[in-house]
Amino acid sequence: MIKAYDVSKIMDSGATRDTKTYEDYWQAAQNEPNCKVLFDNDIVLDLGHGANLKIIETGDHYKDVNDNSVVAQLNYGEVSVLFTGDMEQEAEAASLSKFGKVNVLKAGHHGSKTSSSQRFLDILKPEYVVISAGKENSYGHPHKAVLERYLNSGATVYGTFRSGTIVMKTDGHSLSFQTNDPVTLGDAGDKKQAQAG
Repeated sequence: MIKAYDVSKIMDSGATRDTKTYEDYWQAAQNEPNCKVLFDNDIVLDLGHGANLKIIETGDHYKDVNDNSVVAQLNYGEVSVLFTGDMEQEAEAASLSKFGKVNVLKAGHHGSKTSSSQRFLDILKPEYVVISAGKENSYGHPHKAVLERYLNSGATVYGTFRSGTIVMKTDGHSLSFQTNDPVTLGDAGDKKQAQAG
């Protein structure tokens, strides 16, 4: 993947793995010309034109590697978008004080029931949630339990499994999505798996 782009910076959690996938990634990062690997301490990256990317360090010591994900918040004017990677409820709970209200939440762990606890959502109060998950994936994402949490919180939910690539546009005051096809509880992947079984 790195070879497909001209990469100048990589944000890494600092957590290492003893797997071929990790070793291939790390080797590709080291081989990328003029590329600097940064570790996810609490820092703010200036993106220009009044936008910034705030890296939120939630810890890299968790037994479940998903909780070691890099977490970032894009801020532009009055609009904020939180990207949680595969962060699950243990890291969420340990880092609640680092979060606040956001306009958009990119759902943790592809809409797994192990992410986006009610306490987390009560702090974020997202207007929109975007779930990145493959259509009819074998994991049953998104899970019914987390979809209920998102929908009960009042968020409009979009999913790549339903709409394909999802593009959000903002001028820093308002925002829009290129899709008008929100996710419903009937889109729960684990519910569909149970019906098929």
